[in-house]
Amino acid sequence: MKVALIHDHLNQIGGAERVVLDMHKLWPQAPLYTLVHDKKKVGDFFNGLDIHSSFIQRLPLSLSHLRWYLSMMPTAIETFDLSDYDVILSSASAFGKGAIAPSHALHICYCHTPTRYLWSDANTYLKEVGGGAVIKYILPFVLNRLRMWDYLASQRVDFFLANSHFVADRIKRYYNREADVIYPPVDVDAYPYVEKLNYFIIVSRLRPYKKIDLAIQAFNRLNMNLVIVGDGEER
Repeated sequence: MKVALIHDHLNQIGGAERVVLDMHKLWPQAPLYTLVHDKKKVGDFFNGLDIHSSFIQRLPLSLSHLRWYLSMMPTAIETFDLSDYDVILSSASAFGKGAIAPSHALHICYCHTPTRYLWSDANTYLKEVGGGAVIKYILPFVLNRLRMWDYLASQRVDFFLANSHFVADRIKRYYNREADVIYPPVDVDAYPYVEKLNYFIIVSRLRPYKKIDLAIQAFNRLNMNLVIVGDGEER
């Protein structure tokens, strides 16, 4: 049985990237297909993997300004030739689910969330995106077309897996698809028990869609202690 792995893009190291790395440990011979692979940002995290990037990798400034090529991403993910594989296992929070599996193959999507900027956080994305008036005028039309593609792509998947019941509910709401829940692989025994302390902790990349600002507001209103660990554009 020949397996191919799909991941949206390898330009950061977060929970989803750790999940796809664990997938590769289960199928070490499986190649990994992705839109772009930014070695400067991920370092040697994916060393030893047979990584195939899309044509977007070769376009000007694609690694530093990937959003410029948003409208090309459906085409890029669909052009991967997966005809030699029996199982396509995609790790997706965006375009990965859109890879076209051959008729004889099974496509299983481990969905971290339906594409946030197309569904649950679309309005927030429109408010936060940079660019001038022309970009802000055109972008809603682009996102609308991508939303239609995203829904159609979700219908090509044979089976959905979700990383939580919350995400499974989103998959049902936006894609009208059922999903079985498999929690991300975490070695809980590696974290020793400690006495209860007088604060809560968030460990996260500090990106707008993570909504860390809401947690801060909530803890300020509750007058409780919150420690935030992470890095990103909101640091």
